[in-house]
Amino acid sequence: MKFDLTPSRVFLIVLSVYVIFLFVDLGYEGLWAKAGGFFGVSKYFRGDSYRYSQLAKALTEGRLHIFDSVDEIDELSSLSLGVGDRVYIQQSPGISFVAAPFYLLFGDFGVYFASVLVGFLTCLNIYFLAGFFVSKRSASVTCLFFGLGTYLLTYSEYVFNDVLTAFLVSASLLYLIKYLRSNCKKSLFLSGLCGGLVSFAKPSVAVLPVLFLVYLYLKKGVHPAAYYTIFFILGLIPFFTYNSFCFGSPLQSSFNSVLDEVDGKLYTVSLTGPMTWRNNPLNFITMSIIFLLTQPITFLALIGLVKWRDDIAYLVVASFLVLGGLYSIWFGSVGLLCWGWRHMTPLLPLLSIPAAVAYEKKLIPHNIVWILFYISVTVTVISLYPLTWHVFTKYSIIENMQYQPHPLLPHNPIN
Repeated sequence: MKFDLTPSRVFLIVLSVYVIFLFVDLGYEGLWAKAGGFFGVSKYFRGDSYRYSQLAKALTEGRLHIFDSVDEIDELSSLSLGVGDRVYIQQSPGISFVAAPFYLLFGDFGVYFASVLVGFLTCLNIYFLAGFFVSKRSASVTCLFFGLGTYLLTYSEYVFNDVLTAFLVSASLLYLIKYLRSNCKKSLFLSGLCGGLVSFAKPSVAVLPVLFLVYLYLKKGVHPAAYYTIFFILGLIPFFTYNSFCFGSPLQSSFNSVLDEVDGKLYTVSLTGPMTWRNNPLNFITMSIIFLLTQPITFLALIGLVKWRDDIAYLVVASFLVLGGLYSIWFGSVGLLCWGWRHMTPLLPLLSIPAAVAYEKKLIPHNIVWILFYISVTVTVISLYPLTWHVFTKYSIIENMQYQPHPLLPHNPIN
């Protein structure tokens, strides 16, 4: 009897795997204590995850930021690369705000469960996104592939903003396509709102909703684009409000909030390094290779983009180039030759569309597709553990990275 991949069965499979790995990781790492290691490998890569969880707990106490001394953030878990005493640390607050109610209800377990829940909902969005272009079966297969064979699974098991960003990007695109198909104003409102909320999780990824705006303008003209812009600005309000309360200015964000103590005085510090434009193309190439090789199922998306002629394919390509170029320039400016695949996670929902088309049209044989799936799942599961991350961190060039001190702004809450 042939097992049919119906949507309900796929959703159950994906949810089960996400929850199983949640309990495996929690039991394996003891709720990810901030210090220690595994096979002698320090947990550098869990610094951000730990800080997001600590910020969620701080929010339940009425604090908008976290401190070294109060929240037990040490040099190891904060990934300090030369700053003397990081007395004040703040993270983009998106996933922490989502996790805070779960922490009140379930404690530490609730923080990580919230992250898993966001990951699972992102997989559902992938299914509905693909469903606009392919059959239910192909959409189900795509949901299964991208849910289990990419870093949506990996980062759902940590407390990271990247999966929340992927969820918001996928929701924004989902409602945008729904609006283009039905002219439903509610869908346009939700698309713009989700696009604006991306900034609350990861401000740099807000370039993707801006591309959605350009796409909408080209498809529908000025008036829908104007409405989308208004709704997008509404979505920015939580980001600007948080910054105003936390830093005293709507544009003062987490990227310039790290403090250093020098001779008893506090300074804001920022990353600096030689702007090596020559390295930027190399940055983009290494990023692309890492992103594709560590998630082999995305090769299916490449095949779809090469063979499939549709205007949404151009939006996917533009999104990849713009976001990849943005990070390549930034990381090149601080002296990093190679950088993490995590930053491109929000692109996975977009890549799932051409992948679904490639599967449905049998642009490559299905037995090859399933081989890619098995390889992808294996790589993704392995990536849940420290050794893989240690290899990557070891070969990231950070020697040229420096910290530039700036006088502490009068409105900074530390004052």
